[in-house]
Amino acid sequence: MGKVIHIKWDENVSVGIPLFDKQHKKLYDIMNDFFNLLQNGSGIKKVLETMNELKEYTDIHFSSEEKIMQEYGYEEYELHKLQHESFMSELIQLQNNIVENNIIPTIESMRYIFIWLEKHIKDSDIRYSEFMIEKGIW
Repeated sequence: MGKVIHIKWDENVSVGIPLFDKQHKKLYDIMNDFFNLLQNGSGIKKVLETMNELKEYTDIHFSSEEKIMQEYGYEEYELHKLQHESFMSELIQLQNNIVENNIIPTIESMRYIFIWLEKHIKDSDIRYSEFMIEKGIW
């Protein structure tokens, strides 16, 4: 077995908004669960359960962000929403591969998902965070 993958949320990915930092931490936890399953050779049933959890929680998180962005007139809302939709499409494609083809995602494909998520937090989420903080919302 290769190197064990464990990702850790830290202040480098904090957006400075407690609600969203908490949700980001939860996404990191689910991703760690996923990596553990893949590294331990878990069966398709458990992998699918965790993929469902990741997809559902990601949807909840994205909806939370989008609601706040709309409510306060965040100027990059449409672009941000498109990024969310693109990511959700990736998750749905992975989920469909599990359900329809009995294909368990590779560690590399999940690493790609994590890298996208972390880059999105550091590049895009930080911009809405700065907007919210400047407006005195947080």
